[in-house]
Amino acid sequence: MVATTKSEYKELLHNILRGIVHYPDDIEISERVDNMGVLLSINANQEDLKFIIGKEGSMIGGIRRIIKACGLKNKSNVSIKVIDPTSNQGIKDLKEELKDSLQTNEETK
Repeated sequence: MVATTKSEYKELLHNILRGIVHYPDDIEISERVDNMGVLLSINANQEDLKFIIGKEGSMIGGIRRIIKACGLKNKSNVSIKVIDPTSNQGIKDLKEELKDSLQTNEETK
């Protein structure tokens, strides 16, 4: 399934995550769309974060590449944020990640 609309990115991400976690019913993905692109934020069971992130970030890195590739095909900038419920990450962190993602996207053009 190749994502073509913004809600399909969310569905694709959800399907990928359901296959790698122990508590798939606990996965929540929020989607924010603005002029900078699409930001998908993942909330999951604390015990599943290690499976989502992977060793040294390898799993989330691969997931991000898949979702970004779908976005690039459709000329959309799609970013993924994993929300750690034990930390107090603010809006500033989300904006910085989206800005970094845009810079990366511009460099690949």
